[in-house]
Amino acid sequence: MKIESKIALKYLIFSNPNSNKPNIAFQTFFAVVSVIVGILTLLLTFTILNGFENEIITKIQKFSSHIQISLYDNSLIKNNNSIIKGIKSVKDEIEFVSYESATEGIILSDNSAEGIILKGVEPYFINNILGKYLKDNLQNEKEYESEFANIIIGEKLLQKLNMQIGDTVAVSTIKQVSNKTEITNNSFIISTSYKSGMAEFDDINCYVELKKFQKLFAIGNSFNEANIYLKDPTKSEIIAANILKNIPSFYSATTFRELHRSILSWIQLQKGPTPLILSLIMIVGIFNIIGSQLLILLHRISNLGLLRAIGLSKKSIQKIFIIQGMIIGIIGTIVGNILALLFSFVQLKYKIISLPSDIYLMDKVPILIDWEYYLFISVITILLSTLASWIPAKVSGKYSIINSLRYS
Repeated sequence: MKIESKIALKYLIFSNPNSNKPNIAFQTFFAVVSVIVGILTLLLTFTILNGFENEIITKIQKFSSHIQISLYDNSLIKNNNSIIKGIKSVKDEIEFVSYESATEGIILSDNSAEGIILKGVEPYFINNILGKYLKDNLQNEKEYESEFANIIIGEKLLQKLNMQIGDTVAVSTIKQVSNKTEITNNSFIISTSYKSGMAEFDDINCYVELKKFQKLFAIGNSFNEANIYLKDPTKSEIIAANILKNIPSFYSATTFRELHRSILSWIQLQKGPTPLILSLIMIVGIFNIIGSQLLILLHRISNLGLLRAIGLSKKSIQKIFIIQGMIIGIIGTIVGNILALLFSFVQLKYKIISLPSDIYLMDKVPILIDWEYYLFISVITILLSTLASWIPAKVSGKYSIINSLRYS
């Protein structure tokens, strides 16, 4: 080990340089803690924000269609021939297509009334998409067969209505026909409930089979939208653009990112200013390093004078402070990384921090460890800590041997 490194370590570890008993100087401890707090805050914030984004996008991709084809005025589509022709060019990318109809309405119980969107969906959607979130197995639906159609509603909506599976519920829908408003009342049997964890779906969407929907509202084989589910949802924008080239211009092809723009924009809004705000914490840590180094300089001036007197150059003295800053940055970075990873793994395994699902769309704080963020933030922290030592290093070089020895 070079002499500069040995001296730098001695000045950091021993508050009294003439003693061989380890006694960490307060200014050194404070500088290291500042770096730890700064990097820990940055890492945890990015880990949680990335977790939020990943969790929400994953839930949307699993529950919502990846591309939605509909008429611009959202009116009924009477046949699907043009849609089938339009998606032929990308059929290898498609997992399945679900035709759906929807109408707004009010669901009524003895004690409550809630606004809903009543959706008619195909059995494939109920079994393969909605089926993952059902409270009870769909086989139980047969127990409630009657003259009324069966309906699947969100678990939270079920609680709001103060009803149970098997109860009869009334749904009123409004329809505009030739500038007249028609109100349609239908009764349904609650066959089961679902919980996707996203209030945007659970509180509003209620599902019945498409054929029953078409029969109840006398729309024949018409539907409002064709929902396309892709093998790889990340290609939704490219595939949607290809579909648009092959379908009539009065159709729109909307990706899941556009359908749920408000939620995804909220995440980006959170991620935008956060790095800038949290960087201020790191800047405070950098100033603490500068302050601690200057304090070490003041306390060690006489020792530095002796080192100069025995032949150590100005460059070597400056190296001592640069090395000290690097050591503080490395120690703070290692400890900060360990603490951030420890918290992340504990949260992933034990889910110690919970969230209200009706606000955050999930019931636990999500975690996504991105090693690139860890590496980037760690390298920047060490570089800034090293650069922060340049000021004390520059100051140390201005003291002459005689002036330094006067402090002894």
